[in-house]
Amino acid sequence: MGKIKNPATISSEFDVDVSVLDKLGVVNVLLNTDTLVFIDPLLLEDSTHKEIGEGAYRSYRERFEKVIKLLSLSKAVDDVPWRNAKRLFHFSEISWTCLGYGTTVKGSGFGKDLIS
Repeated sequence: MGKIKNPATISSEFDVDVSVLDKLGVVNVLLNTDTLVFIDPLLLEDSTHKEIGEGAYRSYRERFEKVIKLLSLSKAVDDVPWRNAKRLFHFSEISWTCLGYGTTVKGSGFGKDLIS
């Protein structure tokens, strides 16, 4: 990844003190490239933010419960349950969240190499 020439953050662009963001539990992300972080699904349940601690955690669990159920029904690679489980591994990424390890902020989610 190349050097960022004019880094822009939430605090610098919106004139918010970094201590205020810290107090609110907000990451001072880079706005013009990915901030080299990712969401750890094992920490979702412990989030103090209801949308994450309840909603995202529930969605995560439900998805992987489906994957486990489908794979337990699968008898061979590429049969119907296997293909349906693989389809559940297509994780999209919301553009402009600036989370991840990409070189843009457009979001690409999982590539096919990680899914296979």
